Amino acid sequence: MSVTQNYHQDYNELPFEDVLRKYRYRYLVNQFSIFEAKNILEIGCGYNPIFEHYTDFQKMTIVELDTHFYESAIQKVNGNPKIKIINKPIQDAIEELDSNFDVILISGFLHEIDNPSEILTLIKKICNQNTKVISFVPNAKSFHRVLAFEAGIIGEIYDFSANDKKFGRRLVWDMNSFSELFKNNGYEVPQIESYFIKPFAHSQMKKLIDDGIFTPSILDGFDKMIQYMPDMGCEIAIVSKSL
Repeated sequence: MSVTQNYHQDYNELPFEDVLRKYRYRYLVNQFSIFEAKNILEIGCGYNPIFEHYTDFQKMTIVELDTHFYESAIQKVNGNPKIKIINKPIQDAIEELDSNFDVILISGFLHEIDNPSEILTLIKKICNQNTKVISFVPNAKSFHRVLAFEAGIIGEIYDFSANDKKFGRRLVWDMNSFSELFKNNGYEVPQIESYFIKPFAHSQMKKLIDDGIFTPSILDGFDKMIQYMPDMGCEIAIVSKSL
């Protein structure tokens, strides 16, 4: 992943991201609870490590290559002996990791790197037969992208948005292509789904919230609407197992 000079500031200032994060982690925590995850590896925690949201674990390891994100996570750990943080790329940290993880969370960065297949192949080395590998990325067929296409605002749903360009994103996946990425690299994919219907772009969502039009109950309604349009959530989440 190539972190630009303004990446951290842009990340913090991304409109609506703080709201979307609530629904992203609601989904992830529910999955962790279903799997009764006790030993967890998170790769790429950013400013929001999973231990801030899911606390029912016995051991957690975080691999974070970015110094800003690493230092932020260290402060939040505050000496908790159950949490270990490694400030290295996963390629360099792999030899320090065992294969006893219940869940490996690849945070939302696979679309920001040139070598997602290399990362998935590497992670297979530390998977056991029961390890769940979970990841999430933006959805090319999100409601707001499809609307923008049908309204003539963008030429293709796979076009890079302004935020995609700002954050140096390399790929835009839909559910089929994201599933194929994992299958082509030696994973079984028993579960892939999207979550949270986002009707408009981040900046528009933020304005509608600020103007009091999108209230918390409306936002919860968007989250529940995924049952009616399961492929059109704004992000894709995958649950996989190494073959």
